[in-house]
Amino acid sequence: MIRVGIDARYGLRAQRRGIGTYVYHLLSEWATTPPEDIEITAFCDGRADPTIVRTFAAAPGRIAVTRVGGKPFPLWEQVALPRAIPKARLDLFHATSNVAPATCPVPLVATIFDTIEWHRGRDFPADLPARLRLARRYRMFATLAAARRARLVLTASAHAAASIEADLHVASSKLRTTPLGAEKQVSPGRADLRILEDNSLEPRGYALAFGAEDPRKGTGMLLGIWSATRMPLPLVVCGMEPTERPIPAGVHLLPFVPDGQMAALLNNAAMLLYPSAAEGFGLPVVDAMAAGVPVIAASGTAAEETAAGAASTAPAGDAGAWAGAVTRLAGDAGLRGRLSKEGREAANRYSWSATAQLTLAAYREALL
Repeated sequence: MIRVGIDARYGLRAQRRGIGTYVYHLLSEWATTPPEDIEITAFCDGRADPTIVRTFAAAPGRIAVTRVGGKPFPLWEQVALPRAIPKARLDLFHATSNVAPATCPVPLVATIFDTIEWHRGRDFPADLPARLRLARRYRMFATLAAARRARLVLTASAHAAASIEADLHVASSKLRTTPLGAEKQVSPGRADLRILEDNSLEPRGYALAFGAEDPRKGTGMLLGIWSATRMPLPLVVCGMEPTERPIPAGVHLLPFVPDGQMAALLNNAAMLLYPSAAEGFGLPVVDAMAAGVPVIAASGTAAEETAAGAASTAPAGDAGAWAGAVTRLAGDAGLRGRLSKEGREAANRYSWSATAQLTLAAYREALL
């Protein structure tokens, strides 16, 4: 039996972004369909949701969850985690969030989603507050160290693999592409649908985006478009941190919302806008396509690769092009129908079961 530990801190939280969603679904697949030759230990910090932890502990796969002391990031992964790994008697450790312990005491597999920090200031703005500039320097050091030390490096797209090879000087023979999956479609309950009424939103009557202050995400560009131009439909930006920006008319800024409400917002959107200049995959693109929601994605990015020709595109950061793309899609029912149909077909190629199986195969290969 192979004993594998996994950095699960982001996947066991109640609120999850991309990396957390990835880890959560890996654990869910293994908990439901346990691998015969591999035991999984999930390491988490103090922010793990007790209900989620109990769910995995009670599942057929009975994922073992080990809570590691409450040291702040990055001390958690560089001090507390390396001390905890030997106690679990692991054969392999999977670092899931671009970075890994510099002194990992067992063989390492690392998931690196992107090399965004190597492109900041070159391909998109580098404006960051002081605390994030310090975090950026740490992430670059830790990502490079993880790439060099790992026996195998997993990533989610060919676009990301090419960037890792070029920016981190990782040999292609060490890279494995493990595309991510699409969320299972759920029908929002009546209570979840109230989020539309509460925000005066009509079904198929608004554009949806996922927001962040990071300049590469393109949220500021979208807010600028709605501020400067009379757009044909309102914009809903979900998951946005509190901001001091002026909020244009026709824009709704929402925080993280529960999964049911998120499904209600996504399923009833007229389109998903994904203007990020740099991502490793683009999970919201797959989820929107699976729901039949037309997508506009930034051209030349991993998100365009993920959409596989089933999305409209516009250059990242080009406000005029994005305003035009939104206006065209809003006014062309035939285009919306075609993208909806092609998007569903493209999304069918992605499954979390396949991601989980490819990951297990990488574990076995790393120990050969």
